[in-house]
Amino acid sequence: MSDRYILTVEEALSVIPDAEFIHTVIVGGSMMLGADWDREDVVEHVTKAGGAQLGGPLAVGMGHGLCLDPRRRLFAAHDPERMAALEATIAAEPEPQSVADPA
Repeated sequence: MSDRYILTVEEALSVIPDAEFIHTVIVGGSMMLGADWDREDVVEHVTKAGGAQLGGPLAVGMGHGLCLDPRRRLFAAHDPERMAALEATIAAEPEPQSVADPA
């Protein structure tokens, strides 16, 4: 699998915790700033963006594996069981085959 995996809107929304507020963090240098977002705001952000990026192993391990904005390094919390199921599904997908240039 490539280093980056873009989640569809449906995939991203499927791992958001069932809570009124979703914890988010912005990572900057050696500090992290955390805040709670209303669930509706997270859903709106993911929907308008057309999805989200799957965070790396560190972000997933910290429970914030949903990257809402890679440029701002904004991550949202995820449901651990649903994230594990999604990661297993992604890992089972066949790698895209490269096609030789017919020229």
